Amino acid sequence: MGPLSFKMFRLPTAGTSRTILALMKLSPTMVSLLMLGLLWAQCGTVMAAEESSNGSIDSLPLRSDDHNNLVTLPLGDINLLVVTDVHSWVAGHNVDHEPYWNVDYGTVLSYYITLQNKIAALNAANKDGKELFFVMNGDFMDGTGLSLYVDRLFPILQRMPFSAINLGNHELFFDDNLLAMRDKGFIDYWQGNYLTSNTVWSDTKLPIGNRFTYLSSKNSNKNILVFGFLYNFGGACSAATVERVEDVIQQPWFTNVLTFNSSSVDSTTTTSSSGQKTRILGVSSSRSEENYSDSYKDYDAIVVMAHMGYQDPLIDVIRAAIRSITGNDKVPIQFIAGHTHTRGYAQLDEMSTSFEAGKFLDTIGFVSFPWEKEEQTEQTETISLEGNNFKHNKTTSVGNNDAKPVLSTFHHVFLDANKEVLKASLDGSDNVQNHSEFDTGRGRALSHFIEGTRLSMGLTETIGCSGGHYRLDLPLDDPRSLWGLYVREVIPHSLANNHSRIFIQRTRALRYDMLVGPITVDDAISISPMGDRMIRIMDKIDKKDLLMLLNKLDVSGMDELRPNLPKYGISPSPYPIHSRQLYTFELYGMEQDWPHVQAALAELALDHNESFFSTIAWEDYEPEVYRGGTSGTSVLTSHGVWVHFVEDNWKCVTPENDVDFKINKQLLIWLCILTSLMGLAHYYSWLNSNDRVSTDRSRAYIRMAGATGNRSNVLTAKTVRRKQHQQNVIDQYYTNLKQQQEKNDSQPTESTAILSGDGEPKSAYSSTETRPSVSAQTA
Repeated sequence: MGPLSFKMFRLPTAGTSRTILALMKLSPTMVSLLMLGLLWAQCGTVMAAEESSNGSIDSLPLRSDDHNNLVTLPLGDINLLVVTDVHSWVAGHNVDHEPYWNVDYGTVLSYYITLQNKIAALNAANKDGKELFFVMNGDFMDGTGLSLYVDRLFPILQRMPFSAINLGNHELFFDDNLLAMRDKGFIDYWQGNYLTSNTVWSDTKLPIGNRFTYLSSKNSNKNILVFGFLYNFGGACSAATVERVEDVIQQPWFTNVLTFNSSSVDSTTTTSSSGQKTRILGVSSSRSEENYSDSYKDYDAIVVMAHMGYQDPLIDVIRAAIRSITGNDKVPIQFIAGHTHTRGYAQLDEMSTSFEAGKFLDTIGFVSFPWEKEEQTEQTETISLEGNNFKHNKTTSVGNNDAKPVLSTFHHVFLDANKEVLKASLDGSDNVQNHSEFDTGRGRALSHFIEGTRLSMGLTETIGCSGGHYRLDLPLDDPRSLWGLYVREVIPHSLANNHSRIFIQRTRALRYDMLVGPITVDDAISISPMGDRMIRIMDKIDKKDLLMLLNKLDVSGMDELRPNLPKYGISPSPYPIHSRQLYTFELYGMEQDWPHVQAALAELALDHNESFFSTIAWEDYEPEVYRGGTSGTSVLTSHGVWVHFVEDNWKCVTPENDVDFKINKQLLIWLCILTSLMGLAHYYSWLNSNDRVSTDRSRAYIRMAGATGNRSNVLTAKTVRRKQHQQNVIDQYYTNLKQQQEKNDSQPTESTAILSGDGEPKSAYSSTETRPSVSAQTA
């Protein structure tokens, strides 16, 4: 059990003095038991919180139900290490929140280098020709604070030895990001292995990267033909155009590269950053036209990097086109899928499969498959290492020329992004102590570089503390719902809690859970990383027109990707449209949703010629960028609203003297038990006292221990002391009065004399008057 940080203890203040005095009146036993109960309850609360944040499935939204904690890698002729949809989570997950996911890109780099060395050793021992390639299937943008400044992210990615990279849709959202990839040399850095088979520049119609590339074996003359497709994405920025997959597969270049005969071309090769021989393909040096005539080459397998779901119908469209054009059903085709943020594997035909490997660096994927062979002989080897000796477990499946290839030649593994899982996969051992350390110098250097970059950007600064785990997949009315928190508290905070301001946003905008514990800047950004600006769509819209717009947008319809949520979140929640006190509203939203709202407004203008909607030309309408924050002049972004909310409302509780007490849990429990035993011993010694009434010692026990023992003796002692005190006060009063009377008699004055009935001065009390007796007073 780890250390427990006590930040709930504060120094006593005036407001707690009455409570302290009340506790002082209790017996030591009762105080001890009370302390024991409170501390035990606090131990249980903190231990439950730690268990929730460290180990439970509930607190790990990306953790799969079945973990491949002890897996082995089934090596084939061609082996691919795969990452996809990392979305700039190159630093991995916050281990304070999710300690299981403890891998960053430095760890992945070390893993790749170690696996590469082990395969080389296997090849040397068995005279094999197994190959390892490392691919990234797009969407490296929009996930953490690193992607807000692409010039800080590019150097990290360029330290990874990717054999090929595909373009994802998130790289196409903003012109600035895409142009930076070109102008800062990021695309050219990959020497022709940045693939955009169906994405071109809008102005030149030339591919942004390369249409295709080759990965060549270091151990033979075999080659892999690699494509990089994006699904039919319609939301690209103005600088790019995504061509329909159905159209691209009919273009001449696609047919030519698949039907090429090696006797016609002798092309130039180069070496990629991963050490593999590759080709600079696609566009002539003048960048004015596509020219592939000197780039085609024979191939022995096909890899299609497809940034689309592993079961997307477009995958089968591409597969069917390849089979139709080549007329060859023996060439292996491995699809590397992505985009849908899941783990999946599908059989497409007898020599083709589709594989998707998670998101946000929660998965490192591995696939293996054979070269094209006339006689199918598959040798699958499982890595095992003890000391310096390699062991191989081989299984062989033999066919003949007339037999169909067997799908068992294709293998895949989903590796959790956990260091122990990766170590186990290299060793093939179930003994954790035997797992080899695979950290390399390059890997450690990259980890340090990533952390230094994040520190310099202020992403690791703690801005507040979350008291609960708010989940992205829960319905709005659930108290643990992230979207519920967003529409009930976060957005109203950004809009000055003005209920006449209505905010709408699509529920696909939020991307990650809010977890328990300290929240950093990067944690807040990861919830909504897109950087959208908040806009004021209209500064005045009446209730009837607003309801028409919301119905047109179908805001309450369920989202197919998030079935527990509506298509749009509306704030405040519940929104006050039916309020009798409010008749007009202001309408707000996020910049990325404006095209959808704009289209709905234009349709309403056509449907209702006489209405408010027909008075504005919505095609030319530009909403105002909203400025808010503390100063009222700050542009609010989709992640900025979370940062401001956490800073203003979720302060971390710290002691007033800024001391952070670190106490071990077992020590705390024993302290509670010891305190209770001391109280019991104290009480027992009082019960066994010889004279509990007459001695000063016993009176001390009486005053401290409480109301057990002889109650009459206790009451008598208290009564005697009170009467004695009262008598002393009365005696002192009369003594002072007598002295004053004697002084007045020697020097009489009008101010000190009282006239009697006959006009003669008289003292306040006559000499014959009797003093009051204490015995006459009520106790």
